[in-house]
Amino acid sequence: MNFGNSLLVIISSISIAAGSRARFEEGAPRIVEDPSDLIVSKGEPATLNCKADGRPTPTIEWYKDGERVETDRDDPRSHRMLLPSGSLFFLRIVHGRRSKPDEGVYTCVARNYLGEAISRNASLEVAILRDDFRQAPSDVVVAAGEPAVLECVPPRGHPEPSVFWKRNNVRVSIKDERIAMRGGKLMISPTKKSDAGMYVCVGTNMVGESRRCWKPSVFWKRNNVRVSIKDERIAMRGGKLMISPTKKSDAGMYVCVGTNMVGERDSDPAELVVYERPVLVRRPVNQVVMEEETVDFLCEVHGDPAPTVRWRREEGELPRGRFEIRNGNNLRLLRVKEQDEGTYTCTSENSVGKTEASAMLQVHVPPQITAKPRDQIATQGRSITFQCGTTGNPPPAIFWQKEGSQMLLFPGQPPSQSGRYSVSMGGELTITDVHPEDSGFYVCQAISVAGSVLTKALLEVEGGPSGRIPPIIRQGPANQTVSRGAATQLHCRLVGGASVKISWEKDGERLEEKKPRLTLMENGTLQITDLKDSDSGMYTCIASSSTGESSWTGMLTVREEGASSGSRVSEFIQLPGPPQKPVVTEVTKNTVTLTWQSNPHEGGAAVTSYVLEAFSQSVGSTWQTVADHVKQERHTVVGLFPNTVYLFIVRAVNSYGLSDPSPISEPVRTQDGSPTEQGVDHRQVQRELGEVSIYLQKPVVLSPTSARISWTVAHQSRYIQGYRLFYRTIGGSWLVRDVEATSDYSMVLEDLHSSKEYEIKIRPFFNELQGHDSLVVLLRTPEEVLSGSPQAVSAVQLANSTSISISWEPPLHNIQTGIIQEYK
Repeated sequence: MNFGNSLLVIISSISIAAGSRARFEEGAPRIVEDPSDLIVSKGEPATLNCKADGRPTPTIEWYKDGERVETDRDDPRSHRMLLPSGSLFFLRIVHGRRSKPDEGVYTCVARNYLGEAISRNASLEVAILRDDFRQAPSDVVVAAGEPAVLECVPPRGHPEPSVFWKRNNVRVSIKDERIAMRGGKLMISPTKKSDAGMYVCVGTNMVGESRRCWKPSVFWKRNNVRVSIKDERIAMRGGKLMISPTKKSDAGMYVCVGTNMVGERDSDPAELVVYERPVLVRRPVNQVVMEEETVDFLCEVHGDPAPTVRWRREEGELPRGRFEIRNGNNLRLLRVKEQDEGTYTCTSENSVGKTEASAMLQVHVPPQITAKPRDQIATQGRSITFQCGTTGNPPPAIFWQKEGSQMLLFPGQPPSQSGRYSVSMGGELTITDVHPEDSGFYVCQAISVAGSVLTKALLEVEGGPSGRIPPIIRQGPANQTVSRGAATQLHCRLVGGASVKISWEKDGERLEEKKPRLTLMENGTLQITDLKDSDSGMYTCIASSSTGESSWTGMLTVREEGASSGSRVSEFIQLPGPPQKPVVTEVTKNTVTLTWQSNPHEGGAAVTSYVLEAFSQSVGSTWQTVADHVKQERHTVVGLFPNTVYLFIVRAVNSYGLSDPSPISEPVRTQDGSPTEQGVDHRQVQRELGEVSIYLQKPVVLSPTSARISWTVAHQSRYIQGYRLFYRTIGGSWLVRDVEATSDYSMVLEDLHSSKEYEIKIRPFFNELQGHDSLVVLLRTPEEVLSGSPQAVSAVQLANSTSISISWEPPLHNIQTGIIQEYK
C-alpha cells in the first residue's frame, strides 16, 4: 500500500515537469521580416512581405492607414490574398482618379494569446507616367560649327521620369565628347553635317516611355517680312529668335515658320512689344532740415509701361500719418521729427525692370534744456554743483558764464578762477570753496548749428549758517485763558536764534520790557505775573534780525479765579511732530507744487491739516502764510511772482496747535514770464547788453508813498526787451519791478512807505539775459500826517496844588507814519 502511494507521487512529478517544459517553449510573436516600400504600376500584381514567429504560431492581419485590410479570407472575391507566410498579395493594383483603394501605408500585426507584434510601416505607391511633355523639343536651325541646344522636359510621373534621346530611332550615345546631357537638354557642340536627323526625347520610368519628335528647319517673319539675321543685333539659336539690344522699332507681329521638303507651316502669330526700363530723370537728394519742417524728396522717372513708384525708409516704416505721395511719385514728409532721420529710397519698377535711388535725411533739433539748474544758497567755503542737462540734434556744445562776466567755462577745460570753477563733460558746473563774491546768476548755454538755448540759476553765498533767511519761530504764544492774579508764560521759541532780537506787542503796541509784572526771559519767553483783566489781549512775538523778521500772535484771556485752561507746558507734548522736508515737484510761472511726508508722531490728537509758509527775498523780509487748512500732503501754492526764488516750510496742525516747522525746502525759482527765444545768438545778446550804460536821474517824490523814477540810456541795443528796477529800504531786501522798453524811460514807484530812505538801481534785460546795474541813487519819502491820535489820556489833580498832571500813550505803532517830534 505504501509502494502504491509512492508510485503515484512519482508519476505526478513527471507530469508537472513536462508541463513546465511546454510553457517554457511558448513565446509572444516576433516580426522576423518587415514589409518594404513598393512602387507598382497600375494593374500590375504586387506583394508586401511579412514573416513572424512565436508559439503558438501567430495569426497575421494587415492594416492600411490604420484600418484593417479585407482579404480573400474575408471575401473570396477580394483581389487581395493573405498568403500562408503572412505576406499580402495583390492580384492587380487598383488605381483610379477617384478611387485609390490600394495606395497607402501598410502595417502587419502578428498575434497569439501571449501578445502581438507590429511591423514597421511600408508604403505602397502607384507609379504613373503622363503623356504630355511639360516642354516638347522645338525645331532648331543652326549653322555648322555653332552649338545647338535641344530642350525637353518630360511628362510628369512617379517616380520622376529619366530622359534620353534618340536620333533617327537610335539612342544617342553620350560617349561622344561633343554630346552632353544636362537634365532634359541635349547639347551638341560643335555640330557636324552628319548630326542632322530626327531626334526623339524619351522620358521613361517603370511605367513606360513617352516620346516627342521634331524636324529641324525654322525661320521667322516680322509683319509678314522674313527677318534677316544679317542685323548684328539679331540672332537665332535653334527655334529661338534673339534680338539684343532691342529697339522700339523692333515691335511687331512675329510668326515662326517651320519648313521641310514637303512645305511650310506657320505658327500662330506672336506680338513683340518693346518696353523701356525705368530711367530716373530727377533723383532724390540728401537734405538737412529743422524739426517740424516739411521735406520733399523728388523721384521723376520715365519708362514704358509707366513705372510704379514705391518709397521706403531703410531704418523702418515711413512716419505714420505724416507723409504723403504727391504728383504720383514725390514723397513729402510733414512736421519731421528727429526719429525720422535715415535713408529714403525710391524704387521705380515696371514689367521689364526696376531702378532705385536713395537720399539721406538729417533732422536738426534746436537745443533744449532737460535738467535745469536750481537756485542755491550756500555757506562760505562749501562746494556747490549746478546741473544743466541738454538735448538736441546734433548734440549741442555746453558752456557756462557768470552773468556780467566775460569768462566762458567749457566742459573739460582746466579749472579756472584759482582752480575753483570747473565744468564736467556732462555740463555740470562745480564751484569749490565758494566766496561771497561768487554770488550771482550763472547762465548755462547750449548751442549748435540748429540754434541755442540758455537757462540760469542764482547762487547766494552767506558767511554763516543763518544765511539771509528771516528768523523762523518754532513755537509762538498760544491762545490761553488764565485766572486773575495768576502768572503765565507766553513762549517765543526760535529755530537757531543767533543774532535774533525778540520783542513783544500787545494789541499792536510795543510792550516796554521794564514794565512791572513783565519779564522777558533770555529764551524770548514773556512772563506776566499777578494777571489783571487789563492784561487780556492779542500778544505778538516779533523775531527780527538783519535778514528780516517773523511774528506769531496768540490771545490771552484773564478771567476770575478758577477759569485757567491749564498749563501750556504740558501741551507741547501734545503737538504733532514736524513734517519732513517739502519737495518741489512742479513749477510754473505763478505756482509751485510741493509734496511732503508726515511725522509718525501725531501728538495728543490726529493731524487735521497743514499750514504752508513761504519766503522770498525779492518779495519781502518775512515768512508769509501762503496756505492753511491743507488736508493732503501735496499742495500747489498759487499767486507767486514769475522768475522769483522762494523757500517753503510746512507745519502740521492738530487740536492742540501747530507743530514745529519742517526743514526748509530747496530754493525754487518760478518760471520766467517770457521764456527764452530759440534760435537767437545769446552770446551776441549778452555782449550787447554788457555794453549798455544806464544813468538814473534824481527821483521825483510824488507823495509820501510814490515817486517817479527816470533814466537815460547810452549805447542802445536792439536786444533791450525792458528794464528791471531794483529798490529797497536801507538794509532791507531788494524788490523788483519790470518795465517794458519804451521811449519814455520812466516809471512811477507806488506803495512805498513814508518817512523811509530807499536805494534804487536799474539794469537792462532780454528774456533771461541781463546787463550791468546802474549806479545806486537814494530816495527819501516824506512823512505823512498821523492817521491816529494819542490814547489812554488821563488827568490827575495834584494834592494841595492848583495844577493837574496829564498823561497819555502814543498812537498805535502801526499808524505812526513818521517820527513824533512833540505833543501839543
